[in-house]
Amino acid sequence: MYQIGGTLALQAEGIRTTLIFCTSGNARPITSPELAMCENLGEIREREQGAAMARLGVAQSTDVRFLPTPDYYLPDVTFEELVDEIEMVLREVRPHVIVTFGPDGLTSHHDRIRTGAAGTEAFHGARSAVRPLTVPSSVSTTRP
Repeated sequence: MYQIGGTLALQAEGIRTTLIFCTSGNARPITSPELAMCENLGEIREREQGAAMARLGVAQSTDVRFLPTPDYYLPDVTFEELVDEIEMVLREVRPHVIVTFGPDGLTSHHDRIRTGAAGTEAFHGARSAVRPLTVPSSVSTTRP
């Protein structure tokens, strides 16, 4: 959400958005043990995403999907399985634009690198399977 939050806020009334999170962010570290435990960290991080969307004013115009894949261990999930899960959502919602992580994962984190690669592959799969083309563009985010 942090990489496109401002853009979503500016367009909150004009577009319907679907966010796909490949994990719930349930891996450690837990910086405040009084706020979360390993058992509920994913649930808390999902609520944090909801609170961020509410704060930006986009909660009502945004559909959020958390995939059931393990945080920090995303590279252990087969690439094809991850692509299929993302592509299934893309075929359902038929977006006009897709934003994902670029080859560096924005922060060089291996989960984000895997997410960007799978998102890009899912984009190409969804695009080639739909006629007429309803997924005209893909945008990757990278740091200069």
